[in-house]
Amino acid sequence: MAMAATTSRRIRRVLAVFIPLLAGVLVLVVLITQRTNPERSPASEIVRSVNVIEAPAAAWRPRATGFGEARPTRTWRAVAEVSGRIVDRNEQVETGAILAAGTSLFRIDRTDYELAVAEAEAALAVRRAQLEELDTRKDNVEQSLAIERRRLEVAARELERQQRLLDQESVSQSDVDRQQREYLQQRQAVQDLENTLAQIPAERRRIEAERESASTRLEQARRDLPRTTIKAPFDLRVSAAEP
Repeated sequence: MAMAATTSRRIRRVLAVFIPLLAGVLVLVVLITQRTNPERSPASEIVRSVNVIEAPAAAWRPRATGFGEARPTRTWRAVAEVSGRIVDRNEQVETGAILAAGTSLFRIDRTDYELAVAEAEAALAVRRAQLEELDTRKDNVEQSLAIERRRLEVAARELERQQRLLDQESVSQSDVDRQQREYLQQRQAVQDLENTLAQIPAERRRIEAERESASTRLEQARRDLPRTTIKAPFDLRVSAAEP
């Protein structure tokens, strides 16, 4: 009897757990089978009206009104780097005018600076020609010196021969004196050519220095030529234009 009572209690416990679980599953199945899909509405564009005002183009000058002291972030005073007479002035260079960077403001007479460039170019060309001529003269002197030295050797041998003949009383003293004069003249010719050849390096250095000076003048003249035109270095507003 005790065993039958225990089995009955176990069955009631199992049914107490299984019956609610089965009821929950049945409710879930009913809800899933009876659900409906959500409704979809087509997308529509919202149109809004816009008020438009036409703005006509008009020339105007910006102006600001305020209190206190206004200072520019940077200032520039137009000062010529070269001297000369101003032959052209931009009509826009007036007090209050706004000018863009690179605008030509003034132009100085270029004539003197163009002549300086031409003169320096001519001087440089002359110095180059002088150096070429000096090289040619050096070659000629060296060739002439080689010839005169051979003549001197011949004259020296002839003088020695004449002196031996004089010792043998085969020639007169006048013949020996004449040959000695020829020898001395030939020696003087060789000495003159050697002196000329020795002076060429110094003359070359002088011409090269003059060439460098002419090159420097040419470079300076070419640098001064564009300086005859004064341009605005950046966008600016003319605070004061002197007449």
